[in-house]
Amino acid sequence: MSLKLNIVKLVTRWRDQGIEILPPFPKEVVHQVFNDIGAHTTDDVVELYESLGGMPNMNDDNWRMWSLQEISDANHDFSEFGVIVSDYLLDCYHFRLKPVSEAVSEVWVEGFDDGPPVCVAKSLDDFFERYVISPESVLNAPYRPTRD
Repeated sequence: MSLKLNIVKLVTRWRDQGIEILPPFPKEVVHQVFNDIGAHTTDDVVELYESLGGMPNMNDDNWRMWSLQEISDANHDFSEFGVIVSDYLLDCYHFRLKPVSEAVSEVWVEGFDDGPPVCVAKSLDDFFERYVISPESVLNAPYRPTRD
């Protein structure tokens, strides 16, 4: 299934739940925001933000995709695990997009448990395809050992 189709399915689901969806952004704006924070913009990130501009509030799964302004405001320090783009359970967990090619970004999650970030999806397509089927499969962070 395609990323765009999964996003359409989720936007429909979220609107049915009464979740406000922010308008999408043109690709030039997506590139500019990511360039301004020193990040590479992959094709799937552009496709995501050309389809969905974020959410001002959490959805019924307690997840929220950030607007480009929030991404710009929150990503001051470089991380090898990518750019923070969303949160789960009121900022208990942050999801990052890590470019792995010109076309694809992996999705990583980090929490406030001192554990290292963990890759939860090999692409945005994988993330949203699994989210459509079972949000818990990507939102509930996998076990991460704590640092000694």
